[in-house]
Amino acid sequence: MKNDIILPMVAYVLYIGFMACYMFLTRLNAIRGRNVAMKYFKTYPAESLPERVIVTGRHFDNQFQVPVLFLIGSAMHFSLGMVNSLTLILAWGFVASRFAHAFIHLGSNHIPARATAYAIGWVLVTGLWLQLAILAY
Repeated sequence: MKNDIILPMVAYVLYIGFMACYMFLTRLNAIRGRNVAMKYFKTYPAESLPERVIVTGRHFDNQFQVPVLFLIGSAMHFSLGMVNSLTLILAWGFVASRFAHAFIHLGSNHIPARATAYAIGWVLVTGLWLQLAILAY
């Protein structure tokens, strides 16, 4: 069971890679459509950008906030041999909450729904860390 924690971690890292490609293509389309000058990406000055470029960029940046706690917590469970069924439920639940968050953020961007998906992710990653603390002592 210890190695089963690797699967949600890999799924999430692949998701981040997909988001990087999506963000790149969104920016490339904005440049090609002459909605933004390529020089913008040299220094990112404060100027108006198409909403899609802003949303995808911010969404990608979000992957290096709470998700880092997920990856570290999962790696800790793995390295300490503390993976159990609850760990896997919390890990896969977190990944699912982030997929839901992405679907909402990059789709309708309905703020209450997006906030709910984000909050669920926080609860799950907090549970992962609480479980780690309990099992460690």
